[in-house]
Amino acid sequence: MTILKKRVAVIGAGSAGLVCTKILSDFNSTESDIQFEVVCFEAGSQVGGQWIYLPPDDKEGLGNIKDYGSIYESLTTNLTKYQMSYSHFPMFQSSEHSTSNYQDFSLFPSHAQISNVEKVEKYLQDYAKGFDLLSKIRFNTRVVEVQCQTIEGSTDPVYNCNWAVTSRPSREQSHEEKDGHELLTEQFDAVVACSGRYWLEYIPSFPGLEEYQGEIVHSHVYRRPDWFKGKRVLSVGYGASGKQITEEIAKRGNPKTPVYHSVSPNHHATTDDPNIKIVGDISEIIPGTKSVRFRSGEEEEFDVILFSTGYDYYFPYLKTSNWDIPNPGTNVSVEIVEKGKNIHREGSLDEWRNLDDISPSCLLKISHSPREVFPVYGHTVHMKYPTLCVLGLPYQINPFPLFEWQAVWMSHIWSGMTQLPTAEEMQKSVSLFRKETEAVQTERKSRIVSIHALDAQKQKDYYQFIQKQTGDAVQRPWSGKQRSHYKKEIVQAKARHVDVENYKADQLSSY
Repeated sequence: MTILKKRVAVIGAGSAGLVCTKILSDFNSTESDIQFEVVCFEAGSQVGGQWIYLPPDDKEGLGNIKDYGSIYESLTTNLTKYQMSYSHFPMFQSSEHSTSNYQDFSLFPSHAQISNVEKVEKYLQDYAKGFDLLSKIRFNTRVVEVQCQTIEGSTDPVYNCNWAVTSRPSREQSHEEKDGHELLTEQFDAVVACSGRYWLEYIPSFPGLEEYQGEIVHSHVYRRPDWFKGKRVLSVGYGASGKQITEEIAKRGNPKTPVYHSVSPNHHATTDDPNIKIVGDISEIIPGTKSVRFRSGEEEEFDVILFSTGYDYYFPYLKTSNWDIPNPGTNVSVEIVEKGKNIHREGSLDEWRNLDDISPSCLLKISHSPREVFPVYGHTVHMKYPTLCVLGLPYQINPFPLFEWQAVWMSHIWSGMTQLPTAEEMQKSVSLFRKETEAVQTERKSRIVSIHALDAQKQKDYYQFIQKQTGDAVQRPWSGKQRSHYKKEIVQAKARHVDVENYKADQLSSY
């Protein structure tokens, strides 16, 4: 059998990019004549991506807004080491590919820069060294553009285009581009975007916010609580980081008054900390002042509003004009599907709600809003050009195992071992999933409705969806004793919403 080598560009050497590089590089099946030659592009000088801690720019404790890292000094995972492991490189036992004794890792690993505390960063570095991935990574190299080059007359449903990938030397650890460097453009058969979803800060819009006279900070730059000393602080956001950061500022940041924590009523938030006051959603900012009015009618002044409200999806290298579909609300000419016929019409896309009516033939670019990346099937594969994949779109998940599942599924698609539905069938499937998800999340009064938010049941369904197409190639990272730990943690993790620190301490003492 003649082996066909497919050249693949993997963008990012974090937890998604590393497992993707490993799985593609090792792919060798008697059922396929395809093998992969991988080049992994990494903007920084080391592996680890988001798990690399970048110290604050100054003694006050804030990071640089241009840094791509969002890790703060005290962060520990809100998932156990059983959930944070690749199946072939468990974090809970020693491995032939590592000299580290992971059995000594605490239940909730940390990145922390303090003695005798292990790091997730260390685990990823060991992974890269143990599987000889470093030789496949180009460090300090930023991808600035990925261009689709369609193959005229191609009938191949998967390899129907080539990819021109342009890169340049980068400024370490930042997504700031540096002028004057020579650009390098190379050809690839496939591209995987593994650059993460923690780059572009999402700050919700409130009336009067642009005229707020205090300071606005996003958790992306939070490193230590020192900066908040003597300030009146309003914290917005009730995710894992929002909860932990609020508690840390209240206990160790010495704010001027109790920290006000704005939480949507559907979270039913409570606290025993006298230094934290739970308030509801913001109604408006009083223009030209530091005053914030809440929906309850209460009004308070704050020196700083801290948003721990997540991130927008962001792929700056996928910005070529010939792929563009319009942003919501803009007047455009689009291709509409009516009774099986494609008709060009003038109109607008109103908040993405007309996407179901658009022909897949004109959806050529990865486009994104805070809630969705489109047109992507199975949270991974571009519907029209399947050799463009994105790893890591889902959230509220067990990230490392999910990245592994996605990479295995992708390798099966690209090797011909798994057949995709047609573009029209994929679009119908995504549309149905979107409507079901929107209905559930709207009922829950979620602040952002997103099809990529996977709760426990949806994550299980997603795993089974991939397993049906890949068989035993996808394994859960836990079994037997480890799975019992995992089930225990799921039940007890709800205590995180009461007391983050004691919750973790209790867990550590019970294993």
